[in-house]
Amino acid sequence: MKKSYEVIDDVTAEDMSEEATNNTAGGGTAVELPLVKVDGINEGIIDGFFTLPDVKEYEESTIQVAHRVLGFPMTAELLNHMPSNVTASHLGKLAPMVPFAYHKRFGDTWTNRICPESLRTDKCRACTGRKTLFSCDDYKSGKIPKDAILKDGGFGTKLAALMISRTFVNDEDLGIQAHVMARTNPKAPGAVKDNFFDLVKAAKTKKKLMVGEVLPFDYFGDGDGARWIIADYTRTLFHPDAKVGDAPQKGKGHPYWKLTSISVMKEIDGVGKAKDIWWPQDEDVDTSEVIDIYALFNMTDNAELDAIAIKAEEKVMRLAVKPKGGAKGEKAPARAPQEGYELPSWTELITMNVDELLVVGEALGGDMEPLVLVGKVNPLALRKAIATLGGIKPTMVKKNAAVETTEEDDIGRKDIDDADVIDEDDLPF
Repeated sequence: MKKSYEVIDDVTAEDMSEEATNNTAGGGTAVELPLVKVDGINEGIIDGFFTLPDVKEYEESTIQVAHRVLGFPMTAELLNHMPSNVTASHLGKLAPMVPFAYHKRFGDTWTNRICPESLRTDKCRACTGRKTLFSCDDYKSGKIPKDAILKDGGFGTKLAALMISRTFVNDEDLGIQAHVMARTNPKAPGAVKDNFFDLVKAAKTKKKLMVGEVLPFDYFGDGDGARWIIADYTRTLFHPDAKVGDAPQKGKGHPYWKLTSISVMKEIDGVGKAKDIWWPQDEDVDTSEVIDIYALFNMTDNAELDAIAIKAEEKVMRLAVKPKGGAKGEKAPARAPQEGYELPSWTELITMNVDELLVVGEALGGDMEPLVLVGKVNPLALRKAIATLGGIKPTMVKKNAAVETTEEDDIGRKDIDDADVIDEDDLPF
């Protein structure tokens, strides 16, 4: 017999998100480590881990994703990993998602790592290191800039939520999918609340003129309150220097899928009513009672995370002891090359590939590990670093010269396809 569930209605998604922020925190190509894994018993229940298609390769400029969010029962095991405002009184009731945090592009491999403290599984050495760095005298005196901690060190923290839904993309049924949804930091002043659960909260608010349906509080439950949530995304150019309220900028920018709106429906033509869709039945038992929600999180081994965090903290601290310019802020003197080596001119430098640039850097006695790292992700930044190291001054280049650009490039922390790391402003997943 099909089981009937109650839903958690006295703890809001915003409460859960805020609680998940209460932790001690107050290059090369990135190694991809998905935040969610589907294996073991979950593999027979959840069909996959959903991500939006590559915005650069997708032909259409818009995409529509329909979610029938499937709440899952709060178990005693899961309760241990939930925020403290979710208590034993919620056991057996349905929750719409699990909030968590992760450290974005953390460590030498620039890999996203789930914060164990946000899931209440263990103390997080990354959070401890972040707190130590922001509390140290070198940061307070300005020797260590904020960007060195958040970008170079990778100690930036992002909020997210794990959600399960029966998912349709442009009318294609993908089955039951696990989703990692961006979350807005409730403690960030002036944060633009335009992520999925922000819009869900707005949809649950009664309309003054009763225009459109109000999303029921039990939209993720098994009953008449169930609703389809249709999310519309539009290809948008992101400009990291743009301010909130600025007019759209022309020129170069990073395309991404912007969540523009959500709508609420009881039924989708050709798909069905939301209330008729629920977890699959296995011999009269809801698979929601069998699924292991916590096992979906792709956690990093604690010892491994500790080692990564210690190394990242040491890297940031080394920035404070690097020689600075003089009293007037002049640059450090250029290095003399190895005896017998003739430095190239700027015109020659801009025609060199990465391997040739690294030869110049080695001749100048540069630190090769970071130079190799920069060369893999941004050859233009490597050229700038080599020129600075050897005191090679840029000169005007004729238009027919085989160069990409003579503009100076940001040599901050970068991925191949994501040149700017923005710590405080999440983009939709």
